[in-house]
Amino acid sequence: MIKKIVFALLAMTLLLLFPAPLFAQVTYSVAPSKLEISAARGDTVAKTVQVINKEPTPLKIRVYAMDYRINPDNTFVFSKPGNETYSAATWIELQKTEFTVPAKSAQAIPFTLKIPANAEVGGHYAVIFFESAQKVKKEGLLRGRIGSLIMVTVKGGVARQGIIAGFKVVRPVFGRNVGTEVVFANDGNVHLTTRGKIDFFNSSGRKVDSEDLGEITVLPKTKRIMKVDWKDAPLFGRFKAVANVYYGSDLKTFDVKKRATRSFLIFPWVYFSVLVAAFLLLYLLKILRKRSRSVSEASGQ
Repeated sequence: MIKKIVFALLAMTLLLLFPAPLFAQVTYSVAPSKLEISAARGDTVAKTVQVINKEPTPLKIRVYAMDYRINPDNTFVFSKPGNETYSAATWIELQKTEFTVPAKSAQAIPFTLKIPANAEVGGHYAVIFFESAQKVKKEGLLRGRIGSLIMVTVKGGVARQGIIAGFKVVRPVFGRNVGTEVVFANDGNVHLTTRGKIDFFNSSGRKVDSEDLGEITVLPKTKRIMKVDWKDAPLFGRFKAVANVYYGSDLKTFDVKKRATRSFLIFPWVYFSVLVAAFLLLYLLKILRKRSRSVSEASGQ
C-alpha cells in the first residue's frame, strides 16, 4: 500500500515537472483567420483559405463549416449550420471535405459562398474549421482544429450603430491596479470592429495615463466586454476615466466615436485602516501599562 502511494506521488510530481507534450506544438495554421466578404443578394462568391503545414510529413485535413456566436465574456460558441439566425454556414459549399497538405508547404482550399436571393440584409457569419484527420504518432504534436471566420455583409440598407452600454471602474483594495470594464453593444444589423482606449485624468484635468482596449469584433444585436487595468495608479487622489471606442461607417475606417466617463476616488482604505488599528493598539497598550504601573505603585505602598 505504501509503495502504491509513493509511486502515485512520484507520478504526480513528474507530471507537474514534465507535463505531457500533447499540446506543446501546433502542426499547422490557416490564413486568413478572418475573411470579410461584402456581396449582394443572389451573388456567388469564390474564395480560398490557405492551410500551412509546418511538419516534414504530409498532413491529412478534414474541413467543414459551422455557425458561431460570441458571448459577452468573449467566449465563442459553435453550432451546426443554420442554428444561428444570422447563419452563413448554410451558404458555404466546399469542393473537398478532406485533403492532404504536402510536407512543409501550403495549400489553397477553395470554397463558394452562394447568397440566397431572399437573404436578409446585414451581417451573416460562419466559421470554416480545418481539423486533423489522422492519428498523432509523434509526441509533442497537437491534433485539433483551427478556424477561419467568415464574415459576410449582404448589401442594401446596412445599419452600423453601436453604443457603450456600460462602463465600470473597480478601485483597488490591495496594490495599485485600477480595473476598468467597458460593455459595447452593437445595435445595428452588421458586425462592428472596434478599437478603444481609456484615458485617465487627475482632479486638475491633466491626462496622467492611457490604456489600450485593443480591437474586437461585435456581432449584430450582441454585447462584448473589454477589460483593461490602469497599472501602478497613484495611491491617493480623485480621477476621471474616459472610455473612447471607435468603429467605422464602413469596413475600412474608424470614424465613429462613442464616449463614456466615470469619476472615482482612490483612497488607501486598507492601509489607513491598518494605521488606525495600529494607533489604537499602541494607545491601548499605553493605557494598560499606565494601569499596571498604578497597580504596582499602590501595592508597594
